[in-house]
Parts: sequence; structure tokens; C-alpha cells
Amino acid sequence: MALTAGIAASTLAAGPYDDAEWRFLDEVADPNWFVVESGRAVLDRLEHDSRLGQLAQHMMEEHREIYVTLAELGEEVDVPVSKELDQRFAETMTGLESLEREDDFTRAWLDVQVEVHREIIEAFERHAGEAGASPKTRDIIGDYLPHLREHLARVEALRGRT
Repeated sequence: MALTAGIAASTLAAGPYDDAEWRFLDEVADPNWFVVESGRAVLDRLEHDSRLGQLAQHMMEEHREIYVTLAELGEEVDVPVSKELDQRFAETMTGLESLEREDDFTRAWLDVQVEVHREIIEAFERHAGEAGASPKTRDIIGDYLPHLREHLARVEALRGRT
């Protein structure tokens, strides 16, 4: 992912961190911010009180919180965490926004959320067991992994109803 394009692991600040934080941020920051941006697309198009609107709002709030936490970690290790989507997620957003029919948009949004949440969860789980992960990274993973799993379960349940 392009989150930290041009930033080498050697630019990490001295301290209790190693390149494990760089890899963690590189893997999870973009998909996390994509959930926020794609949630906005739902709220721009659909009723906020719809099931999908409520879920999008809930996930946006929690993924914004995750973003702030990731950005704080990024500051500590001198790795910027951007709010700009990389090419993959920018193209996905363009594809979602181009869907004219509400039911097509809803299905596509749910499918993408399942994929993105699985990706984030897998990265969190992988980095939780990484030998070089700092206590702060492990705390972030421990704090947010249950929320990510809950999001995935809710998206899958809603997808089963559409």
C-alpha cells in the first residue's frame, strides 16, 4: 500500500520500536481510512436511519478512533499516517460512487466491507504475534480487534439480508 511510500524502515525513531510498527501501519492505515470514506458515501446516498446507514455511521465513528490511535503511533515512530486513499482504495471508491442503483451500491458496499474488514483483521492478528511488535502496538490490536470482528459480523449479517 502507498501509505508510507518512500519512507524506509530505517527512518523509525529510536526507542522501543522497530520496523514492526512501520509494517503494521503500512498494512492497516489505508484500509482503516477507507472504511471511514466509504461510510461517508453511504450517508451521502442513503437514509441515515436505515440499517445500512446506522452501520456505516457506527463503523465510521470507530474507524475514526482507530485512525487517531494509528496516527499517534505513527508520530511516535516517525511514520506519517495519511488520510489520502492509495490507488487501490481510490479506485474502489470511484467504482462504488459510480453505481447508480441503490441496491447495486448496497450490495457492492457490503461486499467491499467484508473484504476490507477481513484484511484488517488478518493484519491485526498477524502483527499481534509478531516478535518485534511493541507493547503499544499490541495494546492497539487488543483494544480494537474485538470491534473489527463485530463490524465484520454485522456486515456479513446485513449482507445476508440483501
